[in-house]
Amino acid sequence: MDSDELEERLENFLHSNEILEELRKLSSEGKKSLVMEYDRLVETDMELAKSLLNEPSEFLSKADSILKDITEIPGSHLRIKDLDETLDVRSVRASNVGKFIQLEGILTRVSDVKPEIEVANFKCLRCGEKNKVLQTGKKFRKPQICQNPNCSKKGPFRLEEEKSEFRDWQSLRLQELPEKLRGGRVPRHLSAIARDDIVDEATPGNQVVVTGVLRAYQEKERNQKKTTFRKVLDVNHITVKEKSVEETELSSEDEEWIEELKENHRVKNLVINSIAPSIFGYEKIKEAIALQLFGSPAVELPDGSRIRGDSHILLTGDPGTAKSQLLKWTNQVAPRAIYASGKKSTGAGLCVAPDSLVMFSDGSLVEIGEFVEENLETEESDSEEIVTEKLEESKRSISLDTERLQNAQKTVDEIWKIPAPGKLIRIETKMGRELTITPENPLLVMDRDGPNWVKAENLKRGDFLAIHREVNVQDENISPLISKIEGRTYVLGVANLVDKIVDDLRKKYGTIRAAAKDLNLSEDSIYYRWRNDEVRGNPPLSKLLDLAKEVGLGIHDVAEHVDALRQPNGTTIKIPKYPDRDFMYFVGAMAADGHVGVTPRGGRDLRFFNNDKRLLEKYQEIVESLFGIKPKLIEEKSRTPCVRFFSKVVGKLLNAFGVPTGEKSHKINIPTCITSLSDDLLAAYLRGLFDCDGSVVSRKEGSSNIYYSTTSSDVAKKLQLLLLRFGILSKLRARDPRGEFYSFNDQEIRGQKRKWEVKIGGLENLSRFQENIGFFSIRKKKKLEEIIDRTSQSNPNLDVVPHAGPLVKKARKALDVSPSKVYNRTSHKLESDGMYPSRDFLSKVLNEIAPASADGGGVKEFELLEKLASSDLYWDSIKEIEVLRDHNIEYVYDFSIEDAHNFMVNGIVVHNTAAAVRDEFTGGWTLEAGALAIGDGGLACIDEFDKMSDEESGAILESMEQQTISVAKAGIVATLNTRTAILAAANPRLGRFDEFDPIPQQIDLPALILSRFDLIFILRDIPKEERDRDLANHMLRLQSEPDRVVEPDLDKEELRKLIIYARKYVNPEFKNEEVKQKLEDFFVEWRSTVGGEVSSEQSTVPITARQLEALVRLAKSNARIRLSEEVEVEDADKAIELFRTQLKQLGLEDESGKPDIDILMTGHDRTQHEKLQKIMEIIGELEEDYEEGAPIKLVKEEARAEGIEQNFVEEMIRQEKRNGRLYSPSEELIKKAT
Repeated sequence: MDSDELEERLENFLHSNEILEELRKLSSEGKKSLVMEYDRLVETDMELAKSLLNEPSEFLSKADSILKDITEIPGSHLRIKDLDETLDVRSVRASNVGKFIQLEGILTRVSDVKPEIEVANFKCLRCGEKNKVLQTGKKFRKPQICQNPNCSKKGPFRLEEEKSEFRDWQSLRLQELPEKLRGGRVPRHLSAIARDDIVDEATPGNQVVVTGVLRAYQEKERNQKKTTFRKVLDVNHITVKEKSVEETELSSEDEEWIEELKENHRVKNLVINSIAPSIFGYEKIKEAIALQLFGSPAVELPDGSRIRGDSHILLTGDPGTAKSQLLKWTNQVAPRAIYASGKKSTGAGLCVAPDSLVMFSDGSLVEIGEFVEENLETEESDSEEIVTEKLEESKRSISLDTERLQNAQKTVDEIWKIPAPGKLIRIETKMGRELTITPENPLLVMDRDGPNWVKAENLKRGDFLAIHREVNVQDENISPLISKIEGRTYVLGVANLVDKIVDDLRKKYGTIRAAAKDLNLSEDSIYYRWRNDEVRGNPPLSKLLDLAKEVGLGIHDVAEHVDALRQPNGTTIKIPKYPDRDFMYFVGAMAADGHVGVTPRGGRDLRFFNNDKRLLEKYQEIVESLFGIKPKLIEEKSRTPCVRFFSKVVGKLLNAFGVPTGEKSHKINIPTCITSLSDDLLAAYLRGLFDCDGSVVSRKEGSSNIYYSTTSSDVAKKLQLLLLRFGILSKLRARDPRGEFYSFNDQEIRGQKRKWEVKIGGLENLSRFQENIGFFSIRKKKKLEEIIDRTSQSNPNLDVVPHAGPLVKKARKALDVSPSKVYNRTSHKLESDGMYPSRDFLSKVLNEIAPASADGGGVKEFELLEKLASSDLYWDSIKEIEVLRDHNIEYVYDFSIEDAHNFMVNGIVVHNTAAAVRDEFTGGWTLEAGALAIGDGGLACIDEFDKMSDEESGAILESMEQQTISVAKAGIVATLNTRTAILAAANPRLGRFDEFDPIPQQIDLPALILSRFDLIFILRDIPKEERDRDLANHMLRLQSEPDRVVEPDLDKEELRKLIIYARKYVNPEFKNEEVKQKLEDFFVEWRSTVGGEVSSEQSTVPITARQLEALVRLAKSNARIRLSEEVEVEDADKAIELFRTQLKQLGLEDESGKPDIDILMTGHDRTQHEKLQKIMEIIGELEEDYEEGAPIKLVKEEARAEGIEQNFVEEMIRQEKRNGRLYSPSEELIKKAT
C-alpha cells in the first residue's frame, strides 16, 4: 500500500473508540506507549499487519506521530508484541534486514542509559535565528544554511543543548539461549538498541522476547567502507520471561514413555547407569551428579525468604582424574547449562603496553597500540570496557611453533583493547630489550625442565627469556615511488598513457567532452597540453592517477610510463619507478648524515655532510643517477664537507621514508615502507645508516664490535629487530650524553639528548653483517675484515642454552651412555648446571650420546635437547624487573592468534590471548558472574574454579548462597538472578592432593566458598593393581569396541527429557514423619560426637545447620529421580550415605580425630581457630596504639610470645585478607576490615 493509504488506515485504527479509551487510561497512569498483541492488529486490519512486518520503519513512524497528536505526550509509541513467529539469534539472515521481527534470547549486556539527541536546536551566530534539525541515523546532523531567508548563511552555528530534545538510549546484547546450543557451538549474539520508555526493562541474565526492526550498518576498515554490514535490532518491545527448565515443553509421546518407566520402578538405576559411561569408576560421584541434575524444589517462605533447592558440588584431586571430562559431559546432558572456566582470561590478563613493537609476515613493524586503534571499528568505548573485534584485514604475525621451537607465521584472528590494570611489570634483558606487560601474561622461560611459560609477576632477575634469533618475512609488492609524492608535481613523457586513458574515457562516457565536463577537466588539456612535453600544462600527477583509476588502471600501470617529473619551480627531475638499492642507500645516508631544509620560497634544500671523500663521491653519483641532478660539493675551511642540491620532490620522498624536514636527530623514524622491503633493499638502507653513523671498534684485548649510535629510541629499537632479518643479534643500551662533546660543521657541541647505541659483537653476528649488509666505507670495511680474520671462533658465552645440563644428564642416563664416552673434563660442570653449553657444543655432546645413525631412542629429554640446539631462539637473561604502580598507561593491547598462543613483541616470545571468554555486561563483569547469570535456572559447570580473583570470589559467594549477584559498576546498580546449581572442578595448589593436609590449605579458595558446597569429592590417582587393570581394560576397549563399552541405558536426549519431566512435574515433600526423624537423629548424633555440650567453647563442630539443609536437598533430589512425590526413608539414607562419604574425607580434625566441620567452614580446625582468634585480638590491640594499622612485625613478635609460629601468622594474615576480614594499608601494616 502507498504512504497515504497507510496513514489513513492507521488514523482509522488508532482513532477507534476502544483505542482512544485505552490511551486515556494510559495517560492517567503516566504511561507513554500503547502496547498491543500482533493478533489484534491482524484481526482489525490484515493489510496493516502486513505493512508492519514488511515496511516497519514507515509504519511505526506514522503510528507514533498519530499517537503523539492524540495524546499530546512527546515520546508516545505504538509497541507490538507476540508475533506469530519467533526467531533464534542464530537464524537471523540478510532477508530479515528492514523487516519487523521477534527474537528470543538472553541479555548478556546492558549499557548505562544515555541521552540521545532527537531534535537539535542550533543558534545562528550571525542573525540569532533558531534552526531545528531532526536527527536521523547514526551521524550527528548540522544545519546546511541558516533557515532565516534574510540570512541564509552557512553559519557559524552553536548547539543549544538546553533547547534541544533528547530521549533515553541504551545498548543491549542479546545471546541465543544456552539450552538451544548443541555440539559445542559458540553462542551467537546480536546487538540491539532500546529507546525511551523501554530502557532498563531488563537486566543481564534475563530471558527476553524482543520485537523490533532489524537495521544494517555498513562496516568500515581503516576508514574505508566495506561490502559487509553489521546487524542491529532497533527494539520496539521487550518481554521479560521468568523461564526455567521446568517450562520446557515435552511431547505427549515423551510423557507417556516416562510414565511407563515410572511404573516399572527402574528409573533411578537407568539414570545412574547413564551418567558419563565413558568415564571409568567414580560411582558415588556419578550418583551425586545425577542428584544435582534432577535437583530439588526451592522453598519459598511466608516472610519472602527462599531456601535454595539447587545442590553445589566440587570435584578436586590429582591431575588426570577426569574432573574436566565429568564437567563437560554433564554440560552436554543438562537441559539448561553453561560451561565456563574460572581462569582469569578477562580484564587485563594477557596484554602488553601500547608502544610495544610487533612484526608481521610482510615485514611491517608497528606499535601494537597504534595498530589496534587503527583497526578497531568501535568508534568509542567506555573507559572500563574491554573491546575485542575480529581483524578483517588478513595479517600474519611472527610467532613461534612451540612444538618444534622454530619460527612460524600465524594469522591474527582478533585484536584486543583493555583498560590497563593498576599494576604492570617492566622487564629489561641483558641484550637491552624492554617489555612492559600485565602481571598475568606468561613469557617463555628456560629452566631445568626445558622451556616453560611463566607469568610476568613470577619472573625474577637472571631468568632466561626466549628471544627470536632470526625472522623471515615474505616479499610484498613494492609501492612505486610516485605513490609517495604529494603536492603540485607534473608528469612528463606520458603521451601514450594519456592516449590510452582518452580512448577508455571515450568508451565509458561516449565523448571526451562529456568526460571532461563530468570530471571537471579542460578538453584542451586532454587533447593537446597533456600530450606535448614542450608546452606548459603537463598533467598533474594527482589528476593523472585519478583518471587512471577512473578507467581501471592501477598505480603500477601509471608508474611504468613515468620517468620524469616537472617540479613546481619548472625544473625537471628524473624519478625511479621503484625503490632500488641506490635509492635505499641514499635514504639511509640522508637519515644518518643528511639534512632537509626549507627554502624561503617553500622548496627543499638537501645536504649530506661527511668527512669521507669516497662517500661524498658515491653520494654525488647516486643523486645524479637517480634524479638526473648534479649536486654541488661544498668544501670550506674548518667545516665538514657537504654535497648539496635542491628538490622539493626528493625532499617529500625523504619525508615519506622517515627523514623529517629540519632538525631531525630525535625525530627520525623507520616507517613501514622501509621495514616491509625485501632483504636486499633493506640491507642497502642499513648500509647507508652504518656507513655514516656506524663505527667499527677493534680491540686487541676484549671484544671488537660494530656500533650504531642515534638519539632516536624508535630507530634504535626498530634497528635491533630489523637486524634479526639477517640473523644478527645485537645489544641495545641507552647512554647519558651529559659531559660528552660532538663535532658538527667543525663546531664543538655538547650533547643534550639521550643517546641509544646498538652493538653487534661475536664472530657469527659480525660475519653475517659483513655478508648481508657490509660497508661501502673503505676504512670501516677493512677494519671489519681484520676483526673477522683474527677472530678464530665465536664467543661461547654469547649464545648458550641455559639449564641444558640436567636435561643432558637425564638423556645420557636414559640411553645408558657413560660420561667418559661423551666428555673430557666438563661433565661435572655441565650436568650439575654449573655451565651453560653453546648451541654448537650442545650439538656435539648430543652427537656423542647418540650418533647421527641413532635416533635418541625416543628419549623425550634427548628430543627436546635436539630441538633446543637447532632452535630459532636465543635465551636472553633478565637484567632488571620492576613493578610499575604509578604509570600513565590507559590501555593495554593484545592479539588472538590462530593455531598459536604467542607472538613476537619487541623480539620477545609473548603468550597471547587464547580463546579468552569475557562477559559482555558493560565490560565490567567477571566470567563466573556472567556464566551464572546466563545459566539462571539451570546448571553452571565451572572448570578451574580455583583460578578466580578476590572480586570474583565475592560474587560467587553471594550467588551460591543467595542465588543472586549484586552489581554496582559503571553507574549501573542491579541484582541479577543466578538460581543456578554449580558443578565445579578445582586443582590442588601444589599439583597433587596431599591426604594429610586439610582441603582448605590445598585449594586456593576461601573457606567461606568451600563451605557452600553441598558435596566435595576428592578424585585420587593411587596405584592399585586390580583397579589399574580394570581401568586399562576399559580404556583399551574404548578404542577397539566403543559402542559396546559406552552403551548407556538412556542416551543423552532421553536422559535430558527425563530430567525435564522430573523438574517440571515432580515436587517431593516430607509427608513421612519417619524420614524427618531419620535426618534429625543423624544431625543431633553427629553434633554430639564431640563428647560434651555443643555450646562448649572447647568443642569441635562436626556439622552445622547448613549441612542439614544440604541433606534435605539431597534426599528430595533422590526422591525426584525416583519420580516420587514423597520423600521416603531410602532417600534420607542415600543423602546420609553420600554426605558421610565426603565428610569422612574432609572433616577430620588432625589432633583429636573428631569430626569437625570448622575445617571446611573456616579453613582451620578448632586448635587453629583458637590461634587465629588470638592473632585477631593482637591486631585489634595494636590498632589502638597505631592509628594507621598494626605493624605486621609486632604482630608476629606478640604471636610468638603466645606460642604461635611465624609461618602460621603469615598464612592466616594472607587467608583473612582474601576472606575480607583484614586489609593492608601498606606492605608493613595490617588492619581489621570492620
